[in-house]
Amino acid sequence: MLFCGIDLSFSSKNSSALVFIKDHAGIGEVISLFTLRSLEDIIEAILSFLPLGKIFIAIDAPLVILNEKGERQIDAMVNKIFRKYHAGVYPINRNIIRKISDFQVEKLLWSLVKVGFNFLKKVDFSENTIFETVVSA
Repeated sequence: MLFCGIDLSFSSKNSSALVFIKDHAGIGEVISLFTLRSLEDIIEAILSFLPLGKIFIAIDAPLVILNEKGERQIDAMVNKIFRKYHAGVYPINRNIIRKISDFQVEKLLWSLVKVGFNFLKKVDFSENTIFETVVSA
């Protein structure tokens, strides 16, 4: 099993960071680090590791943004619980994304789904899987 952490830039004008970690009986070994700019390079890097095993990808960015304004329902729920600890999440919506992004996160997500990655199903370590980490303020 491989774990991939991605700190994805909102825009292809900036670099994104990727780390690949291999599981050795519960102990992680960093096997590769990348800073990449283009979405194509990010996808190519991920796909190049598929021969080593299933990949569990954590992306530090909001993956599905359907609301035009306000905040996502999941973000409101997280804020309700964690804001009192100063651990809320940034508000995000499509109007904000249009101003700061070229929708790189959506393009990455759906490109990986097209090649067989699991998203929006239960977490299953027997499949290539993608999930969103909480973007805290």
